[in-house]
Order: sequence, then structure tokens, then C-alpha cells
Amino acid sequence: MPDVSIMVSAQDNFSSTIHRMQQAVNPFERSLTGLQQVLDQLNANRVQLQVDATDANRALREAQREYRNLARAAEEAQEAMEQAATPEEQMVASRRLTEVNEALGRSQERVADAQAQYNQVRDNLSAVSREAQRTQRDMVNLSRTEEQNNRRNNDPNDPNNPNPPRSRWDVMREGINRMAEAGAVQLVGDAITDIADTFVSSAYGSVGSNLFSGALGGASSGAAIGTAIAPGVGTVVGALAGGAIGLIQGGAQNYREKDEYFKGYVQESTENALARQDEMLEHGSAIASRREIDRISFNTLFQDKDIAGKFLEDLTRTAALTPFEYDDLTSMSKIIKTYGYDQNHILPTLNIVGDTGAALGMGIDDMNAVSTSIGRMNATGKTTLEYISPLQERGVDAVGALSKHFKVSIGEVYDMISDGDIAGQEAARIILRSMAESFGGAMVEQSQTMSGLESTLEDANAELANAMGVGYNTARKEGLQAEIDFLSGETGQQMQEAYSMIGQWKAELANSKEEMQRDIMNAVMSGDSLTMDYGSSQEDVEAAVQSMQQQYADAMANGGEAAGAEAGQVLARAQTLAISAYNASEGAQIALESELALAGQIRDDTASNAAFYNAGLLKGQQYSKGIAAGMKFTLSPDAASPNFTAAPTSTTKNGNYLPGRGYAYGLERVPYDEYPALLHEGERVLTANQARQMDSGNSAPISITVQNMQVREQADIDQVAEALYQKIQIARATSKP
Repeated sequence: MPDVSIMVSAQDNFSSTIHRMQQAVNPFERSLTGLQQVLDQLNANRVQLQVDATDANRALREAQREYRNLARAAEEAQEAMEQAATPEEQMVASRRLTEVNEALGRSQERVADAQAQYNQVRDNLSAVSREAQRTQRDMVNLSRTEEQNNRRNNDPNDPNNPNPPRSRWDVMREGINRMAEAGAVQLVGDAITDIADTFVSSAYGSVGSNLFSGALGGASSGAAIGTAIAPGVGTVVGALAGGAIGLIQGGAQNYREKDEYFKGYVQESTENALARQDEMLEHGSAIASRREIDRISFNTLFQDKDIAGKFLEDLTRTAALTPFEYDDLTSMSKIIKTYGYDQNHILPTLNIVGDTGAALGMGIDDMNAVSTSIGRMNATGKTTLEYISPLQERGVDAVGALSKHFKVSIGEVYDMISDGDIAGQEAARIILRSMAESFGGAMVEQSQTMSGLESTLEDANAELANAMGVGYNTARKEGLQAEIDFLSGETGQQMQEAYSMIGQWKAELANSKEEMQRDIMNAVMSGDSLTMDYGSSQEDVEAAVQSMQQQYADAMANGGEAAGAEAGQVLARAQTLAISAYNASEGAQIALESELALAGQIRDDTASNAAFYNAGLLKGQQYSKGIAAGMKFTLSPDAASPNFTAAPTSTTKNGNYLPGRGYAYGLERVPYDEYPALLHEGERVLTANQARQMDSGNSAPISITVQNMQVREQADIDQVAEALYQKIQIARATSKP
């Protein structure tokens, strides 16, 4: 009987796998022994493919996780590109977006490759499983054939028959035992495992699928091992033991997946929190900068810093209570102030215009137009159709208000406007009063709508960002000024001289490189001699140029398309020679030596202090820690339950725990009665009351007596309250339990 050798790997394709298996099986004689060898080899291949499938699945998940992270980075880069205000910011954002998109494309290719690899392994695994099923059916059919032959060849009535008669049960039992020995139990377990992968995963997700698959796969493997040792009883024992081990493996796989998600969540949450803080700082710094400019602008408008400061504070509160942004209110305020309103009338006018805009659904541009029209009437003292029309077009019935006030018809109002009979200041007051009566309170009502609440929340977040921005800008301006002083003073002058020399040196290198290219190209095309000195490479460069001169001359003399291609090849070679000659030149060698020396010095400096190079390592290690790192374990004090139980991290601080003996030091408090601890000679043990007194910083109660207390300011109340609180805490700590 020839030996069986069927090896299937992740690289095998489906059709070739089946073809090789059929070729390996066909030459064998149809016997249970031969089929058993085939099935054993198929089982071995199936085990290897299951391992390959697990590895391929893990690689696919990692590629998908990388792709998701890059996709989020691409979205952030796109947002940064859209929010870029200056050309420099747009250039940086565009470069970042291009890099992320390129990385995203490469990651997508890796995901596709990993998916194809995983599908290939699963296809091969299915092919091997189906071939094993076919082999199993052949074994069953062969068992039935042997039974029929046994009935024909073993007649019980023949006294000369040397073989005892065999019943149907004997034949079937022998077939079943041989099938079990050949791995039929393993085959059934694998079939059930495939069902679990499909249906259990659909019903219970990956957690349930891992447990079922692990248990059933382990049971089938254990049964196969038990059958090989002792068919029957060994099959049952092996199935139970394998199922238990498989269940543990499934749980371990679930834990690994859970731990991976946990670590990803921790890293993502940390990075998102830091990114949000950076974004808020950037946004807040911009807000604070704009408000600083607004403060200067209003100082100029009001000619008084105190008045301007008080007005901007009131404006900030107005923005917080209304559905309008701070910047919108400052814009309208400047318009109204420009047209003659003082600080006492700007905010009331703003409220009226804001109520009107809220009621009529105006945008900030429309409200600016309304403010401008009213302001022009107030400033010029004239009422004209040019000033009235923008109000009418936006839903403000200015003509109707004038008609009602003067008790005349609409037509008469237009005549009065044409004749200049209505003073601008009077018309502005009449129109504003009418707007207040018609639309008063609209902003408050709108502020309670969904969009109004969103606007109010945005204002609140803007104030938070502004607070951070003010703190940052205040401190950062000191650093900017110091940097300016540094670059503007004597040191800055010295740096300018040094940078000028650096620029000249880099220009000389670039000029030398280009000059060599021109010299070699000219020599090749013209046939002239080289004019530059190439130092130690002179002879090699001249020899190469002479060879290219002849080739170029021959190509140009031949003519035709082939000559053009050959001439282009010679010129490309000449350009490459020029680059090589430059790299061998003295200037390029000095630049190379400088770069190598710089790298070595940076390496030496960095290696001198672990803090210089450990930042990335420490971050990587921190993000590699999983669920177990977030838990502190101590041995259970109950001897009957020696399992590990989690202890609150607040009970330990730099503790030194000795298994089975307790803490030697570093325990802040005893977490429960009869807690094991190690005591050393000379140490003292405090009672709970003594410990609380020491924690409070007092060994005896303190009496506080207040006579004829007068409250002068809010700080006096806070001091008294704090003293009373401390006294109560001390009394509570020192009282008996």
C-alpha cells in the first residue's frame, strides 16, 4: 500500500487542491485501511488550514482596524482643509490630506489582500472537508459491501466453513469502529463547527460563535484523539475533555478580542480627548484674538476703555441669552454706533432689531441692512425712500408705522417723505417703537426652539474656548515677545549671519551640481573636452564621457527613430554620470560627512538621557496594556476560596505585596478585618481614630468662638463656613464609632 501525502496550504487554489486529492486517492485499493490513511491525512490538512484561517482572520481584522483609523484621519484632514483660512494653512492641510489619502489607498489594498487570503484559506478548508466527507461515504459503502460478502461466504449451514458466522450488527459495529478510527467523529465535529460559524454567529455574534466553535471543535478533536487510543470509551472521554478545553480556548479568544477592542477604545479615547483639547485651544485662541481686536475697535469707537469694556461684557451676556452669535452682535453694534447712537442706546436698539429679525426669519445680513437704514435716518436727519425701501423689502412696515403715527394715509406718507417733511431722527424712533411693539420678545421665544438652544449652546462652548484662549494667548504673547526679542537682538543678528553662510553654502552645492550636468552634457553632445575639475574621479569621468561621445555621434549620424532612442539613452546616462560625479565631489562629500556627524551627535545626545527617547516607547507600551492592566489583584482572605479578587486601587500605594504573607509596606489603610500584613521591629500600629486624627492634621479637637461677628464681604462668609466645616469633620473623625 503506497503512502498518502496530501498537503494543502493557504496559497493553494481550489481547483488544484481537488485535483491533487483525487490523484492521491484514486491509486489506492478500496479498503478501510487505505481510506483510513487518506482520511487521516485530510484531517491533518484540515487542522493546519484551521490554524491558517485563524491567522488570516487576525490579519484581516488588523488591516480593517488600520483602514478605519486612516479613514477617520482622512475625514479630519478634509475638515482641516475646509476650515483652512490662509494659503499657508491650506497648503499644509492639502499636503496632509494627500498623504492620508495615499496611506488610505495602500491600506485598502492590504485589506483586499487580507480578505482574499482569508477567503482562499476558507475555500481550501471547505474543499478538504468535502473530500473528507466523500471518503467517509466511501468507507460506509465499503463496510456494507463487506457485510454482503460476509453473508455470501459464511453460510452457517456449511459444516466445513472455518469462519464462524457474523451477524449484521457485528459487521456494522466493525464499520463504525473503523470509521471512528479514521476520523469520522472529527469530521462530524468540523461540520457542526461550520454550522456554528454561520448560524450561531448570526444569532449571538462573534462571542457566542467563538464559544460554540471552540467547544465543538475541541470536542471533535478530543474524540478523534480518544478514538485513536481506545475506541468507544476513549471517544467519549476525549470528546468531553476536548470540549472543555475548546470552551476555554473560545473564552480566551473572546477575551483577546475584547481586550483588543478595549485597548483600541482607550487609545482612541485618549487621542480624541487630546485632539479635542488641541482643537478647542486653537479655536479659543482665535476667538480671544478676535475679541482682543474688537476691544481695541470699541475703545476707539467709545473713546473710553472702561465704557467699551462694560459694553462688551453686556454684549457677551446678550449673545449668551439670545440665538445670535457674539460676532454678529458686535458687527451690528459697530453699525449702530457709527450712525450716532451712544452706548446707552446701542443694546436697546440691538434688542429691537434682534427681535424683529427673529420674528421675520432674517439672517445677519438682513439685520445689518435694517440697522444701516435706521442708522442712516438717525445720522442724516432725513427720511428718504432709499432708507425706507430696505425696511419694507425685509418685512418691516416702516411706512405703515409712520402712517399710524401721523394718522394719515399710506399715500400721504409717501408724499411727506418725498417732500422731506419727516425728520430722520423722528422716523427712526417711530419705526423702532413700532418694531418693538410688533416683535418684542421674539428672541426669547426663538431661543427656546431647537435651533435657538443649539445657538445658545454654541455660545456657551465658545465662552469656554475663549477662556482657554485668553489664558493661552496671555501666556503665549510673553513667549512670542521673547522670541521676537531673541531674533531681533544681538543673537538674532548673529543667527542671520550664520544662516546667510548656510544659504550661500547650499547655493554653491546646487550651482556645482548643475554646472557638472551642463559640462558633461555639453561634452557628450559637442565632442569637446571637459572644462571642470572632477578631483579623484577625473579619469573615470573622462573615460565615460569619451565613450558616450562616440555613441552619441554614431546615433546622430545614423538618423531615424532608433537613432533618437539611442541618443536619448546616451543623454540619460550622461545625466546619471553627472549626478554620480557630483556625489563624489568634495562639496558633496563634505555635506555627507556633515549629515553623518549630525546623526551621530544626535544619537549620542539622545542616548545620554532615557527621557529623550522613551516618550514614544512609553506611549506605545501604555496603549498596549489591556483590561488586566486596569485591575489590581490581591489574594482573597478567605482560605476556602483561593481565587483572585480585585482590590480597589485606592487601598495601595507603591505597595510591596508578598503572596501568602501580606503587605510589607505601602498600604494606606487596612481594607478589611484580620487583613494579613507584615510588621517590623520598631514600627507602631495606630487605631482607626488615631489614624483619622493624624489625617486631619490635629491631635485634639479645636474650639472656634465667634463674638460680635460682622460680615463685611462674601469672603467673610466663606471663611466662617470653611472653619465650621473643618470643626465638624474633626469632631466626626475623633468621635467613637
